[in-house]
Amino acid sequence: MTTLRIIGFIWWIPMALFVIAAVPGWSQELYPNSEAASNSPKDVLRLRLMTMIDPYHGEAITGIKGMYTLTDALQASATVNMSTWLSDDFPGDFSQRNPLFRSATIYGKYRFYTDDEHHKHLRFAAFAEYDYAPNSVSLDSYIGGVKNGVSGGVIGTFLANRTALSAMMSYFKPIQLGEAQTLDGSIVNYSLSLGHLVLPLRYTSYDDVNVNLYCEVLGYVYFPIFEGGLSLHHGAFAGSTHLYNRLDIVPAVQVIFSSRAKIDVSARTQIFDDYYARPHWMFMAAFEYYFF
Repeated sequence: MTTLRIIGFIWWIPMALFVIAAVPGWSQELYPNSEAASNSPKDVLRLRLMTMIDPYHGEAITGIKGMYTLTDALQASATVNMSTWLSDDFPGDFSQRNPLFRSATIYGKYRFYTDDEHHKHLRFAAFAEYDYAPNSVSLDSYIGGVKNGVSGGVIGTFLANRTALSAMMSYFKPIQLGEAQTLDGSIVNYSLSLGHLVLPLRYTSYDDVNVNLYCEVLGYVYFPIFEGGLSLHHGAFAGSTHLYNRLDIVPAVQVIFSSRAKIDVSARTQIFDDYYARPHWMFMAAFEYYFF
């Protein structure tokens, strides 16, 4: 199965290169599943409604996110997620109700380096995040955006003409709250995101419809706490003797209307996974609106 995942990933490379080579010009960096180092203009409020469906685990997570740019360099956001179970098989410590409050997040990002040129820029930012979830948190829910703890990291984004490339690395430390089970070790996250503006071929006004294609690679390395050579993690990796590595690929399409309204659609599956023998898909759709 690992060989098949690698073949699948390799198949995406020429496809992405073909799209990038097909249309010269401008670029975009509004990644659907990760943050760029750039910020929105000052005093701009963004509201985002998103839904992620995980058919494998029978869960749909719907969230609302508000983002506000305080200064040219500083941006803050807050997110609340609700969960709807698609079957009657609830996790043991979840009450039998839909929808269920799943998690909340507070996020801040500071852009500390900018090098702008004509049709080109290089930017770096640092970020910090606090996440709260009242129920159990597993590796699966963490990957779905539900977690308990604090994290921080750095982002670098390079934009040239129509294409933007961004890389991120962060460190997550879980926090135990009450009786709910949580991860017992830290996680290192990393990502590489590629975005390309396909349409319009030439801008005529701010009302032009933009179409962007994205390919993001999202990675996780879980460092469980070991005792006597075995992991203390109480989920699927209880008693394991090694780290957990996972690498996902996320192709996406984005459409922007009148420079204010944005629709994202993406699909996500594993390239490599230490636990699941068979890759499974997750799907995300989002609508975002800018208040200038």
